[in-house]
Amino acid sequence: MALVEYARRMPQVVKGTHRVRVVLNDSVVRELQYGAEDWLRPEDTIEIPIAQLRDGNNVLRIEHEGEGAVVASVMVRYFEPTERVQATAQQLRVERTYLRRVPRRLTPEEHRRLMRRYGDESEYLWTLQPAKGVFRPGEQMVVKLVIHCATDIYYGVIDDPKPSGFEFVEREADEYDWRYWYSRREVRDDRVAYLCERIPKGKSVITYVLRAERPGQVRARPVQAFGMYLPEINGNSGETAVRVEKR
Repeated sequence: MALVEYARRMPQVVKGTHRVRVVLNDSVVRELQYGAEDWLRPEDTIEIPIAQLRDGNNVLRIEHEGEGAVVASVMVRYFEPTERVQATAQQLRVERTYLRRVPRRLTPEEHRRLMRRYGDESEYLWTLQPAKGVFRPGEQMVVKLVIHCATDIYYGVIDDPKPSGFEFVEREADEYDWRYWYSRREVRDDRVAYLCERIPKGKSVITYVLRAERPGQVRARPVQAFGMYLPEINGNSGETAVRVEKR
């Protein structure tokens, strides 16, 4: 019955043409237009760089022309300008560790055991070693995220920025797999995001692999975790220093 009532009211919401103008401090940031055919399309996201904000108060207006209603939400994310961003936790704590992924040649006995048990003809086994934040071009880095939750969080996001100078070994998004406790992974140019139907109470672990490409020293921005519908439940790691040395 609720869906029927919703569908009955929807034509009133999307009737005619809607013009929306996003204005920051009397400067137009973006203008949008919607019609009845757009009511099922994905929402528009507008990001305003911090450089467009001025010292003191800022006024953001969303101006609407048209019959019906337009729904909008505003979120502000920032870190205080300190030398190093410190970890914070509001019922959710997240830690990040960088490890070196190194191939090790199997012993004859290990090789026979893998062949007998799994039919695996591999001659090497990947091992993880402490890296102390230092890598060389071509080396693989395993990113280990550990999430500690005080309670079950439904519909959560874990957002981990990629350090400059590294590239993803596997870029495609995961399809559903029973081995993963999260629901979906989205790989973007500068980050990887894990979308979770439920972040369970207690400790959960995520790992993925990057490859060192360009020499240099950087600080990886903090990994963030939060509830989509309960943003007051959130946490972030500190920054992580990492260096890629020339061979």
